[in-house]
Amino acid sequence: MTLPGIKSIYTCPCAHLVPDMEYRYRAGIDIAVLTTLTRILFFGTPLCECESAPQSNHPVETATLSFHTEQRIPRTQPLAFIIEDATGHHWCIGHLEVPYPQITQRQTTGSPSGDPAGYYVEVKLAALHALIPCIIA
Repeated sequence: MTLPGIKSIYTCPCAHLVPDMEYRYRAGIDIAVLTTLTRILFFGTPLCECESAPQSNHPVETATLSFHTEQRIPRTQPLAFIIEDATGHHWCIGHLEVPYPQITQRQTTGSPSGDPAGYYVEVKLAALHALIPCIIA
């Protein structure tokens, strides 16, 4: 699954999410994110993909979010990423419990032809449900 265009990207500490998100989602319970979100300003076209594959006879989803930004993403605590797509739906990559999203940042200087300088960020999470629809309250 690939999201149909990303309008906004936010972060929040994983510690502020509700417990057992994966199981609540599986049970059909709406997931609300009830905390202050920090907006990440990005440039270019961000991409979010989620693929499912069996691992040890269990389905495992891997969500990957990649984008360019001028901001350095803090790594002092595990962060969840909330994405708003072009249709206005919100999606969460991250849980209160482990595993937490893995964040890779690469600083780029841009090319002489005019590519912007900043950080290339890639966020990955492999879990039973890695990309969970949520409601922002």
